[in-house]
Amino acid sequence: MRDLDTTSNPAVSGGSAAAKESQVPAGPQTMTPSEAFVETLAANGVTDMFGIMGSAFMDAMDIFAPAGIRLIPVVHEQGAGHMADGYARVSGRHGW
Repeated sequence: MRDLDTTSNPAVSGGSAAAKESQVPAGPQTMTPSEAFVETLAANGVTDMFGIMGSAFMDAMDIFAPAGIRLIPVVHEQGAGHMADGYARVSGRHGW
């Protein structure tokens, strides 16, 4: 088995805290379904979303604003669909 040289790696050798924090974790990272949902919306350029505010949706609603997504609340699902359609027709962007 070969010896690993830990002196050149500040995270392993006890280097500065800034060097440790600047390293990107390797491998898959865990994320909640809501985080994955919001990440997917943001990655596809969604900036406005129409939807009903409710308990099943609360954890995702908390991370819309930090992701740059504006939630426009509605009282009925059909209204959200019409609003998204009108938004898309007027702006040329997709509305969710």
